[in-house]
Parts: sequence; structure tokens; C-alpha cells
Amino acid sequence: MTPHPHAVRGPAALVFAILSGCSSTAPPPVRLDPQVHIPERSVLLISVDGLCVRKLDEYLAAGDLPNIQKVFAEGGVRVRAAVATQPTITYANFTTILTGRAPGSHGILGNKWFDRFALFYRDYTTTATYRFVDDEFAAPTVYERLANATSASVQSAVRRGATRIIDNWATSGVRWYFGYLEDIDWLEISRLEEIARDANRRHRWPSFIHLYLPAVDEIGHRHGCDSAEYRHSVMNVDAQIGRLHAALSRAGLLDRTYLVLTSDHGHIPVPPENFLNVADWLRQTCHWTVIAAPPGGPAKALSWPQRRQAFAAADAVVTVNGDRVAAIHVRGPHDWCETADPQRLALLLGHVPGADHGSAFDTQHSARWLWDDPAVALVAAPAADRDMVELISRSGRSRIDRRRVGNAVEYRYDPMEADALGDWSREIPGDAQRFLSAWHDEADWLRATAGTQYPDVIVQLAKLFDSARAGDVVLFAALDWDFAAGNAGSHGSIFRDEALVPMFFAGPDLPHGGLIDTARLTDVTPTMLGLLSIAPQGNGRTYDGHDLTPALRAAEVPTILHP
Repeated sequence: MTPHPHAVRGPAALVFAILSGCSSTAPPPVRLDPQVHIPERSVLLISVDGLCVRKLDEYLAAGDLPNIQKVFAEGGVRVRAAVATQPTITYANFTTILTGRAPGSHGILGNKWFDRFALFYRDYTTTATYRFVDDEFAAPTVYERLANATSASVQSAVRRGATRIIDNWATSGVRWYFGYLEDIDWLEISRLEEIARDANRRHRWPSFIHLYLPAVDEIGHRHGCDSAEYRHSVMNVDAQIGRLHAALSRAGLLDRTYLVLTSDHGHIPVPPENFLNVADWLRQTCHWTVIAAPPGGPAKALSWPQRRQAFAAADAVVTVNGDRVAAIHVRGPHDWCETADPQRLALLLGHVPGADHGSAFDTQHSARWLWDDPAVALVAAPAADRDMVELISRSGRSRIDRRRVGNAVEYRYDPMEADALGDWSREIPGDAQRFLSAWHDEADWLRATAGTQYPDVIVQLAKLFDSARAGDVVLFAALDWDFAAGNAGSHGSIFRDEALVPMFFAGPDLPHGGLIDTARLTDVTPTMLGLLSIAPQGNGRTYDGHDLTPALRAAEVPTILHP
């Protein structure tokens, strides 16, 4: 950034002091005292919010990202198709990245969500509430699984159990307010100096460090991922990775450090004028009383009678996340603590999911169905037992079935009379119809659908509704549409550019330029702990993901033939 040419005095001097110096390209000094214990292996996770794989590959091919190319593409192992969990929203997926659990399991269903049984509406998008997330999920974090090892978290809202937490509340807040978003990413890398000072006090370098870089996502929302601004923000991330790599190299830490690069979701451009206000649609079409914002602030702070009174008159609560996914919670026949009222569901969808209503849609009702709106690509709604999820769109109606066979979980997809996902099955390799009609485990579904327009959609939508916080009906936006006004780019729906994320692992014993085929964000925590040789703890299924360490070490390294 270029300093203002005029002198700065008074309160503005503090602002200038905070913002100045951010144009430095020098690596942060990481100076460790001789008595500092350096673990034999450590992991440093770099998470870039909102990094679109399609754009990343475009910039790599153009030579715009020399550090990512050198450190990760050539110096590590890349996952060809890494899939985010649904919904493709920041808080949902960062909780996933740092726990190894899917949102339906850990319970954080987005930046905003509603709990019908506790009767409160959570919104993390305010300065007062953005760090509340740590108190609202029960799954152990990677920090908590590190036992006696030390750890550090920089900027991330999900940091429960970290030994050293650096929030950058004031320094990043000022930059955000004045629009110096890329300087925030510069600051995250610069915090390695503070981590080194803390290591000198503790006489131990952290076994795990998480650096969260938020600028790319915000710039994607403001300008769209096809913009020059988005490209520049990703190039800035590349420059910061160069600073990071140089700092670790100078400190002699590279030969003991695994580097991980990933994101929480992708991004797509959306015309700002193309949006559907879901709450208004319900008010006008169903004549419902709808709550679409926290009533009078964080409702969890209210007493139970106050919360009950606040939601008593509502027919539905709507949460919109990333602008491209909307959850509708439908009140029970008499109270919110009951499951959704079947009559209200029928009014909304034309029938009750899972009920014996025949194979055809109920088209007799005078209301225009929500799934028929051009802004909506897909409506998903679970049956009462939540092992069946119905999908509805203008293309048709389908269902996902799930069953448990011993310790295994299997899924089947029934397109019924017409596939709600359109002609996506044509992209499934081999005999798609035979595949869809049979039961398959999660690994088979990921492999079969990773190359389609809706990667891993069957498993992701089935697991989404494991939490009642997911809603009774979830809407996924169509391409070129949002559920809120004003942004040039968004995410949250099921399309490929939103669902795929970059995922690279580089480290001392990993192949250079290696490739593995598929992974999920749920795999990140078990893999990081696997690289550190830390075995899972606890009873039952510890993670929703898997340790990729054996696959990484055996990764295919393509042979390049030179003429």
C-alpha cells in the first residue's frame, strides 16, 4: 500500500501506524533461541478463504503463482478433486477442516443457523459474535487432539484448544474497515515472528500452526472471481506463501515441517441484480410469519421464556448463507420443539418428504412452488428418520437413501420419474444407471461423482441433515442467482466451482509433484495428525474423514517426456 502524502496527526495517526509498512516483501524474522525444542515433525496449515480451483489453475497455467507452483504443485502432492462439505460456507467448513467432522456431525451449519430445540438464531457475521463458534460445537479440534504438544492459531475463529491464539482483532479490523484486505493476509504471515517469540518463552516450537487468510473470499464477494481484483488477491496470497517459505527456510524448519494448503469453498460470479428473497417469498406466497434475522440481537442471551416468546408467532425461520444456500425451518403443529408441521411442509413443497404420496407432484395447489423459481437449482428435504432425503427441482424429483451395514454406511440414489439433478448422471463413468440403482459406500460415491457438475452431492446432502440445525428444507441457488442482493460473487450451493477446493500437502518425506485422485475436507485433520504420527483417540467413529498419509507417501508422480 502507498502511504498518504500528507502528514497524519491526532487519532488518525494510530490508524496510519497500524496500516503502514504492509508493502514489505521481506519474510518475517523467525529467530529461535538455542534452548527451543523443535519437534521432529510439525504441520503448518494455510487456509485461503474462498479460493476457486478453476481460477487457481488458470493463474498457475499463466505463471502468476510462482510460489504455489514451486512449493506445492512441484514440491508436494496435490489432490486432483478435493471436495468441500455441504453447505459450502465458511464457518461450516472451517469447523470441518479443524475437526475432521462434517457439518451435520459437528453442528455448525453456516455463518448463520437456527436451533429449533434451543430456540436461538446464531449469526457469526458481527464483531460481537464472530468468535462464539468455539462454544457451539462438541467435536474435538485438532488442537485438542495434540495432547501435550503446543499449537498456534492466527485469525481463525475456530481455535478452541490452541496454545497460542492470535486474533488480530484491532489490526485486522482497521484494515478491513479501510478496505486494505490484502494487507490482512500479509499480516497473517508476519505473525510468524510473534509465534517465534512465544516459542522462545515456552522453549518449544509449535507442532501445529494454522494461518487463516480471509481476503480472497471478501474480494470475490465484492468483485466476483472473474475480476482483476480477485486475480490480484490470489497473487498476493502467492507472495505471502513465498514470504512464509523463506522464513521457514532461514530458520532451518523446512526439513521438519509439513505444509498444507486448502480452502473452505470455491466461488462463482453472480450478477448482483439476480436474487430471490426467500423470506419474502414465504410471506407473500404461503402467507407465513417469517423470522429472517436475529430478533433483538443474539437470542441465546435471552432467557428461555423470552426466546420462546420471540419465536412463538413465527411459522418459519430462514437463514441465508454465502448468499447461495437458504435453510427453512418450519414450526411444528403446536411448538418449535416438535418436528416440522406436515401441513406446512405440504404447502411449501406440494407433499411431505418420505410420505406415501405417489410418484407425481401435487400440482393442484394454487401456490407457485418454490422449487419452480428460476433462482432455485435444487430443494432438499429429509424424511422424518433423516435416512432419506428428497431432492426436488424443475427437472423432477429424486431421493437419496442411506443404510448402515455393520460399521459401514451405504447410499443409493433413485432418480424416480425424472432426475432432480438433470442430466448429471451422464458424467458418471461407466454404466451410470446401474451404478445409481445400487448401494455404494462413501468412497465409491466420491470417485464416481468427483468429475461431475455436482461432485460428491449424494453423500454430502445425506450427511447434511444429520443435524436438525440444517433445516427442514434447504434451497440451493441456480447458477447466476443469489438469495440476497448486492454481491458480485457468492458461494454456498452444490455446483462444481463452489464445491471443489484446492488441497496440497508438502513435506520432508512426500513426493514432489505427486497426485492423488480424491479427498474431502473431512480428511484434513486426520491426515495432519497422521503426518504427525498421532493416532485417533476416543471410542466409535472419531472422524468423518480418513487419514490420507499412506496415499500421499505413495502418490503417483507423472512422468514428463521431453523431446
